[in-house]
Amino acid sequence: YKELGLEMYKQKLYVEAAIEFEKVLNTNPDDPTAIDHAYKSYFEQAKISLQNQEYLAARNQLESALRHQPACGQCHRYIERSENLYKEEHYKRGMHHYGKQELKQAISEWQLVNDIDPEFKHVNSMIQKAETMMKNLNRMKKK
Repeated sequence: YKELGLEMYKQKLYVEAAIEFEKVLNTNPDDPTAIDHAYKSYFEQAKISLQNQEYLAARNQLESALRHQPACGQCHRYIERSENLYKEEHYKRGMHHYGKQELKQAISEWQLVNDIDPEFKHVNSMIQKAETMMKNLNRMKKK
């Protein structure tokens, strides 16, 4: 598994490499090569995920990298960046929908933000405001 993992790592197949290194670590948890390359595989894949705007995937990969290299300060910075980009993206999408009076879509986007950080730009109050507007609109339609 280790040789296969090293070959996959060289080919920049980081997800596949990490899987192989995890297999090594399941049987030999102290293998320094597997530990180092599992960390590197997760970290490199996280950078790719960030470039592809897959922010939660990047966060999860960085958390996996941290399991193998707890002192990785860069991982913590990238995790924070991933979450901030994710929150900002979905908050803006929510605002876009809200501006077009697409309240269900706005609430859905803001709920994604709220699940990670309820304090972000008062997202919780935006959700409540949109829900109130929806209720009022529904009442008006029934009349």
